[in-house]
Amino acid sequence: AYPAAHDDCFNAYRGLLDTGIEPGRIVFFGESCGGSLALATLIRARDEGLPLPAAFVSLTGWFDLSVAGPAVPGRDPFLTAEWVRNRGRDYTANQLPLEHPDISPAYAELHGLPPLYLQIGQQDTLREGALLLGSRALRDGVAVQIESWPGMIHGWHGLVTAEVPEAIAAWRAIREYIEQI
Repeated sequence: AYPAAHDDCFNAYRGLLDTGIEPGRIVFFGESCGGSLALATLIRARDEGLPLPAAFVSLTGWFDLSVAGPAVPGRDPFLTAEWVRNRGRDYTANQLPLEHPDISPAYAELHGLPPLYLQIGQQDTLREGALLLGSRALRDGVAVQIESWPGMIHGWHGLVTAEVPEAIAAWRAIREYIEQI
């Protein structure tokens, strides 16, 4: 339950820094609900004065657990808005509103964060949260790169083992982004 996973992620990052790893050689990576955990960790690290990593990469991250944006076209076979809201309520034991910045970082103050690279699927239920995050980050002075993949659903990256061309291409684009950083 909240905030255990948040604390674990933050402590793992602080521990990594304590071993002497240069933050400029670190890239945070978050897939699905891990996207909100990773981004919340970055925000906390910033707020506590820790050095930040070189970048943040997200695969269809959960950035607005209220799923407040307009419905996406088509149907995402993996997630519905209500299912995501229920998982948010489960995680917080209904102790925080779903729009709270700790669990929905699209509503957080984003200034001072490293560059964000966000891959979203056109039919991903959580697409609008990533778009909200991206626009708020830009307003807060954060470099953002958003890629929308036509026809893709939540977590299409996992189809790489089935050799789905879009999944292979998405992973290739991530590798190229990290190599540039």
